Amino acid sequence: MKKLLLVSTFACLAFSMSAQFSIGLSVGANQTYWQWYIKSLETEIGSKPAFGNRVALLGEWQISPLIGLRAELGTQLKRSYSGQLEFPDMLSTAKRWENYREVDGTLLIQVSPIKKMRAIYLVGGASFGTFTEAWQTIKGEGPEFESEGRISNEISLEDKHIRSFIPFAEMGLGANIPIGERFSLKFEGRYQYDVAGYVDHPNVDAHVNTLMLTGGFLYRL
Repeated sequence: MKKLLLVSTFACLAFSMSAQFSIGLSVGANQTYWQWYIKSLETEIGSKPAFGNRVALLGEWQISPLIGLRAELGTQLKRSYSGQLEFPDMLSTAKRWENYREVDGTLLIQVSPIKKMRAIYLVGGASFGTFTEAWQTIKGEGPEFESEGRISNEISLEDKHIRSFIPFAEMGLGANIPIGERFSLKFEGRYQYDVAGYVDHPNVDAHVNTLMLTGGFLYRL
C-alpha cells in the first residue's frame, strides 16, 4: 500500500512538473457568414459577409508536448453587409451594415501530431456565445445625407428572436512560437460553426458561421 502511494505521489509530481500553465491575450479579425431561411416561403434571404474583430483572454494548460487544453473569454464584433441602398431621388447612394456584439466562452483541445514540429497544432472544441447589443450602420452620399454622412440605429435582439445562448463547434490550425524563456507568440486560424441556429423562431432557420484569424502572446507561469 505504501509503495502504491509513493508511486502515485511521484507520478503526480512528474505530471505537474511536465505540465505548463500560461495566460495571454489574442486579437484579430473575423469574417462572418449569415444564413437566413424562411421555411413557409421556401426563401433564403442573403447578406454578404463582412469583416469584424475579436479580442480574447487566454488560459492554456500544456499537458504534454502532444496535447494542450485552453479556455478563452472573448468578445467579437460580427457584421453583415446588406449592399447598396436605392433612393427615389436617384442622386443619393448608401451602403448598410448590421453589427452584432457577442461575448463568448470557449474550451479547446490542441494536438501537435508532428513530433519534429510541435509548435504547429490542430485545435478543436466548443463555445457558447450571447449577443449583447446590435445596431445598423448606414454610410451615404448625396442630398439624403447632407446633414450626416453616417447614421447608426439600434437593432432589437428581441424583435429578431435572437437566442440567449448560441452553441458553436470550432476547429482550426495554429502555431506557438517561443520568444524567450517564458513568452511565446500565438497565431491561429479557426472556423466557428453555429450548431443550433441563432434565431429562436419556428418559421426561420438561421445560422451565423465565422472565420477567425488571430494573433497574440502567452506568458508561462
